[in-house]
Amino acid sequence: MRASGWFNKRKHKKHPPALIEALEPRVLYSADLLGAVLDSPTLEEPLTIEAEEVLAELKEQRLALLNKTNDDSNDIQPENAGSIDNTSDLTVELVIIDTATPDYQVLLDDLMGNADESRQFEVILLDSTSDGFTQLSDILSERQGLDAIHLISHGADGQLSLGTNQLDSESLKSNEEAIKGWGESLSAEGDLLIYGCDLASTEAGQELVDELALLTGADVAASDDLTGNSSAGGDWDLEYNSGQIETEVALSDEFQADYAETLAIGEDNTSTDTIPLSSSSTSISHTTSGSDRLMLVGISFGWDQGESVDTITYNGDSLTRVGFLEGTSGNPTRTEIWSLVAPDSGTYNVEVDLTGSSHRGASIGVMTFDGVDQSTPLGTFSSAQGDSSTPSTTVSSASGELVFGVMSVDWNGDFDSTAGAGQTEHWDLFSNDKGNSAGSTEAGAASVVTSWSIPSSYDWTAAGVSIKAADDDTATVVDQSMTVTEGATSVALDLTTLESTDTDTDDATLIYTVGNVSNGSLSINGSAWAAGTNDTFTQQDIIDGNVLYTHDDTNTTSDSFSYSVEDPTGNQLAGQTFSITVTPVDDDTATVVDQSMTVAEGATNVALDLTTLESTDTDTDDATLIYTVGNVSNGSLFINGSAWAAGTNDTFTQQDIIDGNILYTHDDTNTTSDSFSYSVEDLTGNQLAGQTFSITVTPVDDDTATVVDQSMTVAEGVTNVALDLTTLESTDTDTDDATLIYTVGNVSNGSLSINGSAWAAGTNDTFTQQDIIDGNILYTHDDSNTTSDSFSYSVEDPAGNQLAGQTYSITVTPVDDDTATVVDQSMTVAEGATNVALDLTTLESTD
Repeated sequence: MRASGWFNKRKHKKHPPALIEALEPRVLYSADLLGAVLDSPTLEEPLTIEAEEVLAELKEQRLALLNKTNDDSNDIQPENAGSIDNTSDLTVELVIIDTATPDYQVLLDDLMGNADESRQFEVILLDSTSDGFTQLSDILSERQGLDAIHLISHGADGQLSLGTNQLDSESLKSNEEAIKGWGESLSAEGDLLIYGCDLASTEAGQELVDELALLTGADVAASDDLTGNSSAGGDWDLEYNSGQIETEVALSDEFQADYAETLAIGEDNTSTDTIPLSSSSTSISHTTSGSDRLMLVGISFGWDQGESVDTITYNGDSLTRVGFLEGTSGNPTRTEIWSLVAPDSGTYNVEVDLTGSSHRGASIGVMTFDGVDQSTPLGTFSSAQGDSSTPSTTVSSASGELVFGVMSVDWNGDFDSTAGAGQTEHWDLFSNDKGNSAGSTEAGAASVVTSWSIPSSYDWTAAGVSIKAADDDTATVVDQSMTVTEGATSVALDLTTLESTDTDTDDATLIYTVGNVSNGSLSINGSAWAAGTNDTFTQQDIIDGNVLYTHDDTNTTSDSFSYSVEDPTGNQLAGQTFSITVTPVDDDTATVVDQSMTVAEGATNVALDLTTLESTDTDTDDATLIYTVGNVSNGSLFINGSAWAAGTNDTFTQQDIIDGNILYTHDDTNTTSDSFSYSVEDLTGNQLAGQTFSITVTPVDDDTATVVDQSMTVAEGVTNVALDLTTLESTDTDTDDATLIYTVGNVSNGSLSINGSAWAAGTNDTFTQQDIIDGNILYTHDDSNTTSDSFSYSVEDPAGNQLAGQTYSITVTPVDDDTATVVDQSMTVAEGATNVALDLTTLESTD
C-alpha cells in the first residue's frame, strides 16, 4: 500500500556508510536510545526482551560484515580504493513510534520483516511520558539525508500526540524554530508520513499538514479518516498530502490487514501515588492533553477496614464513581474506579479524599485518554473477588475499545504482579502495610478477561470497564435502489433496497434525511413526506416496513430522492441519491419532472424555467405540452406579458416556460410559501390533473415594529417604577419581539435607570424589549408639581428596520404634600381705629 499521490519511481540516493550498507535487510535501532529505553521503568518487559534480541542480532551482523570486509580487501584495486559508487536504489527511512500506540511491539515485528534490499528502516520509540517535541528534535538533529520519516502515534482532527505534547496549530507556532530544524534531517526530496486518525479530516487539519510542509521543506502526507484496523473502519491510506509523496507506507499489506487496533483511543498519561495507613488523603500532580479526553482513577485498598473513597477532584472538577467492589473476606480488599469526562488540559492536581484513615494502605493510579466518546465514554462496570494467585475479571467490550482494569490484594509484603497476555501494565504499587495493587489496559473485544499473576493465593478484588472510542465514522452505503412497476402504490423499502452500515454505530439507529420524489410520493411512518417536518426516518423504520413509495402512474421510467445518512452523534454521509427504476406501463399522459421553486420574499418577475416547472410525455414533443393553472394566493402570475385571468389567460405551453414568459411576483407579505394548482395535457387531450406547483418563500426581515403601548401613569414623587409590557411594548411581524431595540431620550421631570445605571446619552440609552420584560427599565419622578413627563424614542429590529419619532407619555397624578408660604402678614392703623378689616394685602398665604 502506498500513500495517496505516490508515484511509481524510486529516488537515487547516496550509499549510507559502508558498515551499514553491507548489512542484511533489517530494522536498525538506535543503540543509545534503546539503552535509555531499556533502563526506563515505564516500558514493558516484552519490549525490553525484543530490543535486547535486536541488539544482539545487530552485533552479530556487524561482526559478519567485518569478517567479510577482511576477506574481500584484496579485491579492491589501488585505482579504485578511494572511490565509492554514489548512487543506489537503497532508501534510508526513519520510523518513530509513540509508545502510547496500541501493540507497538507488533509494529516493530512487522517493520523487521518488511525491510528488504531497497529499504532500510531505523526505528526509534518515542517515550509517551516525556516531552515529545524535545525528543523528536534531539533524534532528528543527529541525522541527515533521510529519504523519509514515518511518524506513528494517536491522531485526532488537527492533532497528533507526541509524548506528553500535542502537535496542533497552536503548538506548531510556539515550536516553529524547532520544527524547521526537523527538515534538516531529510534529503532534498524527503517525505514525512504521519500515521494517526483523522489528522487531516478537516480544513484545519489540512492547514496543519500544509504548514508542516512549509516549515520543514518536506512533502507531507496524513490520514483524513480512521487509521488502523479495517473492521473498525480504519485503513492505512494517507489520503491528504502536501507535495509529491514518493515513499511507500512502511507497513506490510499483511500487517495492515491483520492489525487489530486503531490509532483512535490514546493513552495520554499515567500518574500514581499511595496513601499510607493513618492518612486519609493525597494530592497527585497529573498532566492531561489531547482531544475527546477521559480521566479514569483506580483506587485499591489492601484492607479497607470500612473506609472508602469519599471524593476525587481534578482542577476543582468532581469525578464520578463508576463502580466498586468490597471483598467479603475477613480482611476485605476494596477496588474502586472513578471517571471524569473532558478533564481540563494542562497540569493540575488530582485530590483524593477518603472517608477516614482506618484503612491499612491505599494505592491510586490516574490515567487520561484521548479519542474517547464524550457522550457515552464507558461500558458496563465489571468486578470479581477471590482467594487465588490469579486475580481477574471479565469485561464486556468491543473491537476498537480499550479495557481499563484495576486489582487489589490483601498482603503485607511488597510483591511484583504480572499482567495477563495482551495487557499493558501501567502501575504495580505497594502501600504499607497491606496494599498491593496494579492497573492495566488492553485492546477491547466482545469479552475481555483482565487478569494478573501474583506469587501466591491471597484475597483480592478486581474491577474493569471498557472505554469507547469517539464515534467519528460516517456510514457507508450498502444498497440505494429499487425497481417498481409504473403506478405501483405503497411499496415498502427494505434492507435489500436501502441500507447503510457504520463501523462504530448500531446500524438500526442510523438516521436518514430525504428529499421528496418527483414522480410519486413517500409515506414515512404513516404520514406523507413533508420538508422539515416529516422527512427523516431511521434504518429501524426501514426494517419495520414504515417507509413507503407510491409511483404517480405517469410515463416516467425512473424516480429518485436525495438523502443523507448520519449516526446519532452527527457524523454525516451527504449527497446520496436513492434511485427508483420504474418499469413502464403503456400510458400517454404527461409526467411531472419539476414542480417547485424557491424565491425571496418580495421577489418580482421571477421566470419559471425547466428546473422549476417541467413535464414530460413519452409520445409527445414536451415543448407542446399545455399547462392550465390556477392563480397564486400570495402574489401574481404573468403569462406571456399579461396578468393571469381565469378562463382567458390561464394557459401556456412548455415552450413558453423555456422562453421565460411565465413570471411570478411575490406580494412582499410575511408568507413563507405560495402555490398554484395546474393540469398539463398533450395536444390530443390526455390530461394530468390535480398538480400543485409549490413555491417556497425565503423570509426577508424588512418590517418595522408597530407600537402596542407607550404611556403610563405614576404618582408625583414616585421612585423606581418599572416599565412593563402594559406601558411600553412594540411588535414586529417578522422578528422576535423580545429582541427589539429601543433608543430613548431623557425625561425632563425625573430620571431613567437602564439595566442598573442612569440614562446617559450615547452610552446608556438603549435597551431591548426583553429588558422591559425583566423589569430593568425604571422611572423616578423628581417630586416637582409637574403633571406629566415624557421621553422620545425609536425602536428597531436586529436587522436595522427602525420606527422613529415616537414619544413615551407619563401622566403624573398630583400629591398634596406642600406647606403654605406667607405673602403678607402686617398692617397699619390710626390710633383708636375700630373695626378695621384685614384683607389679602395685609394677611395672605399661598400653597
